[in-house]
Amino acid sequence: MDELVIKVYGILKDATEEVCEKNEAAAKVQRKIDSGAYAYDYVHSELIPERDHLKFEARDKAGIARERANEAIDEWQAKVKTLDILNPDDVVEGDYRLLTCGLPLTADDVLAIIDRGKAAGNRTMQQLCYRYAETHDLELPRDRSYRSAAQEARKADSLREVINIYVKNWMAADEAASMLQKLFGVTEN
Repeated sequence: MDELVIKVYGILKDATEEVCEKNEAAAKVQRKIDSGAYAYDYVHSELIPERDHLKFEARDKAGIARERANEAIDEWQAKVKTLDILNPDDVVEGDYRLLTCGLPLTADDVLAIIDRGKAAGNRTMQQLCYRYAETHDLELPRDRSYRSAAQEARKADSLREVINIYVKNWMAADEAASMLQKLFGVTEN
């Protein structure tokens, strides 16, 4: 999982725990109401308002989680807009000479430059390598693929859809935690 997905998952996981606690407390109060062991006035003046307040808090926490997750996506999308802009200050002279000297590079040569760029956080050199590979019909392994700003934006939009579906349909459900793990491909003990 990448940085954005991990952040959104963490936000939703924490909120799910809080929502489940509130829902469990509301269910406990509902059982008291259903038991018939309490006076009518007490049920209507104390228990029902308590249950309703707990349910409201659960919905509120879910809404706040949705907002926080969407804010994380908004921040990511603002950052992503700059990803495809090449920065001449980031060009590594030796690697750039290899890419432009006219000598055909192998996929392993290009991957080595990509790895150096990734290790240094140098998106410019990574982009130059992927563009070189595309221009020279070099096939790079799928696990080393490059995501453009447009692809990152589409991923963020898809993640936003997952958030909305989860919060609307699953966050308050008994199986919320397991569904969250399934949606994000997480396995936890």
